[in-house]
Amino acid sequence: MSRGRCNDAPNNATGRKIQADASLINNQNNEDLGKLFKTLKLGWLGDFGGSYLCEDGIVTHCKYSLDKFQFIGGACVESISDAPFSSEKLWDAWMAIRSRRILESILECIGGSEGDIPERLKARNVKPEAVWECENGLGVTSQQLQKAVKVVEAWACCVDELFQTYDYLVLPSSQVYPF
Repeated sequence: MSRGRCNDAPNNATGRKIQADASLINNQNNEDLGKLFKTLKLGWLGDFGGSYLCEDGIVTHCKYSLDKFQFIGGACVESISDAPFSSEKLWDAWMAIRSRRILESILECIGGSEGDIPERLKARNVKPEAVWECENGLGVTSQQLQKAVKVVEAWACCVDELFQTYDYLVLPSSQVYPF
């Protein structure tokens, strides 16, 4: 995501670039990791203020793992207990944008008129989820699309503001444990 969209935010909370990928982290001992994480300020989003339900134990397990950053190198971990943005508004916006974009992409590929797309997909035995996306996309007006884009822009500004305080935002990467 491009930084400074809403203002001239620095690269991170400390004003410096931080680059650390998994290979860098995996090949370090605790002392080296301590140096890497010593000045980091991490914002723990958890379950986004209860908006993203997780299987029992996921949030606790992730928070426990995150606490290791403090132990190893003194990284500052702060919990952001309230959702910084309405997850419902964000979900609705992404759904509108996604459905409309899928419809437009399919229309570009197979041509024809928008209203015919769902039936043409059904005739080609395209999976029901793709048909559903196109049907939803047909219902998205240009005004709804503009409103959805504004919601996503507001979310991006919210994230930019968070990155003025935190170097990284952290939340579980999955809501359920693997099989």
